[in-house]
Amino acid sequence: MSGKFPAYPITIPQSNLGAAGIKAIKFHDPEHHDLELIYFPPGRGDPSWQKPSNKLFLGIDHTALTVGSTDKSVAFYRDVLGFQVGGSTLNGGDTQQVLDNLFNDTCLVTAMMPRMSPPHIEFLDYKTPPGGRPMPADSAATDVWHWQTSVMTEDIQAVTDRLRQAGAQFITPDPIAIPQEAQGQLGFKKALMIRDPNGHALRLIEE
Repeated sequence: MSGKFPAYPITIPQSNLGAAGIKAIKFHDPEHHDLELIYFPPGRGDPSWQKPSNKLFLGIDHTALTVGSTDKSVAFYRDVLGFQVGGSTLNGGDTQQVLDNLFNDTCLVTAMMPRMSPPHIEFLDYKTPPGGRPMPADSAATDVWHWQTSVMTEDIQAVTDRLRQAGAQFITPDPIAIPQEAQGQLGFKKALMIRDPNGHALRLIEE
């Protein structure tokens, strides 16, 4: 995505049966990372977002990853990491163009659900416009565009073995044991960093 997002919420139209009534606004943080605020009307999203609260922000619903192929990404996250395929919608038209600040915008959105939710991952597969750029091959954790998604596992070694068998790209050669004195602050005991088929960084953690 590029350019400037609109400075007002966008409402998904009734023509989009899977997402009608949802309101969203996209913006950049000070270092230009994309963020989105989202509102779910009754009957949309996880039921937890409908519970009464005096808080302005209720939590994190999902992280969105642009993918080159929904099928390849689903195969990796479902068959290797154990996610389940949730809902899928094809978003387009004037509303989506304004929301993404893209001309002729058509995007296939697929939710990938972990065992515990609402936090989940959504794939954004842009059918139009063409010309999406791949993740630079020499991307590193020190690059400002680096963005990692943390995924919790009960057995990081078992997941590591499955990733090796699947030919995944490892950033960390093997799981790292977190020093005892840092475990309380970080909230996990072991961690491993990999890249998914699109180059997105995933940090696997074991409590």
